[in-house]
Amino acid sequence: MTAQNAMSLNRPKVDRDRMLARLWVGVILVYLTVSLILPLGVMLSKSVSTYRFDLTQFSFMISDEDGGFSGPEFAASDLNKKFDVLSDADLDTSSDGRLAATKFFPDFSFRSSVKYRVRGTTADARFLVGSTLSTGKIGLN
Repeated sequence: MTAQNAMSLNRPKVDRDRMLARLWVGVILVYLTVSLILPLGVMLSKSVSTYRFDLTQFSFMISDEDGGFSGPEFAASDLNKKFDVLSDADLDTSSDGRLAATKFFPDFSFRSSVKYRVRGTTADARFLVGSTLSTGKIGLN
């Protein structure tokens, strides 16, 4: 007998149970990959995404002292040009960025009787008032 034949005689054959165990380990590895690694990859890719505020999607109205909204509507982009509140760098943000509407009104006071109304001007405009999310072309009183 040669050394080659002796080695092939000593190698154990893979029986059905061992093949079934290998198959189950493969199934578990595929399951773990799909259920853990792929969602983590998606979350990590979203964490490095950058977002940008589009001021043309929002407009404001200012009430009079009695709380009536009879005045004109102001686009946020026009207010930003007028008061030079936000630079281009301020408009770049992350997924959880916030833009305070009070920055556009230098005389804003929480204790004033003057009220402010914000409105989305496009269908994909999204904004928070308190903890209420508003989307689309709607306005809040």
